[in-house]
Amino acid sequence: ARPGIFAAGNLLHGACTADTCAHEGRRAAGAMAAHLDDSPWPEAPIVLVADDPVAWVSPGRLSLASQDLDGVRLVATVRATANGALVLRQGTNEVRVTRRRTWVPGRLAYVAGRYLRSLDPMSGPLHLAID
Repeated sequence: ARPGIFAAGNLLHGACTADTCAHEGRRAAGAMAAHLDDSPWPEAPIVLVADDPVAWVSPGRLSLASQDLDGVRLVATVRATANGALVLRQGTNEVRVTRRRTWVPGRLAYVAGRYLRSLDPMSGPLHLAID
């Protein structure tokens, strides 16, 4: 939320796998490089919200103007064992990302950027849920 502040990997959510931390670090490094080159800070990022039982989702913000969504990958995990499909919601727009399955804490869920193509920066936060 603050210009020039960046975080990734286990700083945000402890005990994550090295590949997940590396992926987040690469994304953060690109944003850091742009910031150091005096690129404008994104004015209207889309905030990502983890709806219970989803424990966290990363990245926490997306800027449609500055990111190639095909290169984005959301990563999330749950607080407690849950059954259902992983779903993205923004306003009235709903995208089902997976079929119904059992989710367990510590096992990561990935959402490919292609599911983010219908985002609207004016439609509010993007919620990640299990239904």
